[in-house]
Amino acid sequence: MKNIFLDKNYSKLGDSIVNVIGSIVKTKLYGTPTGIRVKDKVLSNALKIAGLRNIFPKRLSTGEQGDIVEAIIAYLWLYGKIDIDTAVKIVKDEIEKAFEITPTEDNAFEEFLFAKGFARILISFSKDVLQVIKYSKM
Repeated sequence: MKNIFLDKNYSKLGDSIVNVIGSIVKTKLYGTPTGIRVKDKVLSNALKIAGLRNIFPKRLSTGEQGDIVEAIIAYLWLYGKIDIDTAVKIVKDEIEKAFEITPTEDNAFEEFLFAKGFARILISFSKDVLQVIKYSKM
């Protein structure tokens, strides 16, 4: 298996997929069409929340950690493990659970909830994610 973490094409594709997922989720949550860019900080936090951060070298920047999540999501999508609708549902459901308890318009809290949503994707497909990591050693 190719090392997807060294192939920038995976993270570039994943960046686009992640932004589409984030844009659809935000559009569905607020009922207004919108396009967003999901920050590397959000994806870095997703890696931590999913318990995967310690698998990778310690000196990775936030951007490099975001690239890892993007590459994983691109891999999952490319190989038919997840589709956009499923990913949107996972992220949206995670955010809606929190909004039921604490409705807010706080951007930092919203970013945290998006991180939880993307972490939920990593956790939900952990078998596939761990296989990718195993065969794509950094």
